[in-house]
Amino acid sequence: ALPISLGIAVLLLLLVAAKSALHLHRARKLVQNARPYEQKGSRDGDRILFLGDSTACGVGASSPVNSVAGLLGKSEPEVTIENRGHTGMRVKDLLQSFHPES
Repeated sequence: ALPISLGIAVLLLLLVAAKSALHLHRARKLVQNARPYEQKGSRDGDRILFLGDSTACGVGASSPVNSVAGLLGKSEPEVTIENRGHTGMRVKDLLQSFHPES
């Protein structure tokens, strides 16, 4: 038979592993559900370009309207917002989006 302290340690280890797996599952769902916010403004010429990784894409926001780009769009409805953000974007990816032949 296992000593009680060893049994408790094993149980705690299993609980920590289960909690970590749950957090990982939730994080993956946040990434999968993220959609970049974009809008067509009413004023010609006024544009904002969002570039970047998960924050620009809206990961963690309850909806695209509640992302950083979406909140700006709510406060500036006449401005066109183009969002090229995507999760995991790195500086080299950003540069290649402007210079695809590089």
